[in-house]
Amino acid sequence: MSERYVFQFDFGLAPDAPAGALEAFMALARGEKPEPAALTGFHLGRFLDHSMMTDYRVQIGTSAAVWETGVVDNPLNPHHAPSPKHGVRFSFVMHDDHLANGGFALPFAVFDLVGEHGLFGFEFDETNRTSLKLYFKEFDDLLVQEIVAPSMAYPLPPAAAGNPTSYLKGWKPATAEGFKFGAFTRYAPSERAAILAEADLIVGQ
Repeated sequence: MSERYVFQFDFGLAPDAPAGALEAFMALARGEKPEPAALTGFHLGRFLDHSMMTDYRVQIGTSAAVWETGVVDNPLNPHHAPSPKHGVRFSFVMHDDHLANGGFALPFAVFDLVGEHGLFGFEFDETNRTSLKLYFKEFDDLLVQEIVAPSMAYPLPPAAAGNPTSYLKGWKPATAEGFKFGAFTRYAPSERAAILAEADLIVGQ
């Protein structure tokens, strides 16, 4: 049975991100295809290319948003790094074939555009709904925390209103004991670069 993976990202765009990155996200937020020139110069650009519908780079979710953070930086202040001036939120829905064919590198491509430390995205398996990955930025390292969750109930069809249990055979309400920390992995810059290079090799880049 095929599986679909949902990625959702929410972060402040790095002040030193390529200008094309902001341009590409703003196009997506307007429901438009980004210009090819805006997608060059950063790894995530390959994932945002709508013209390649048959490979791992796309199945983009419809939700994308960009907003101004209201930050006004003082360039003469030596005690604070420049803060993100724009926030970005977007999602990907990826088939398991796409994930295996290079899509696994998506969070590693996003990392380079994140302008603040902390949680910037998560991933879950839409099919079995029992696993979740959280993605954090800590200086130059990408941190991945896996969480094992109880089996989640699927949305019920309208016909189930009168007898929902017939659609939820074997399902039990979630309890605290059902949630557990899984593997924790830290990726240094060299390891992230190797994973991006592996993804590029798979698709013949």
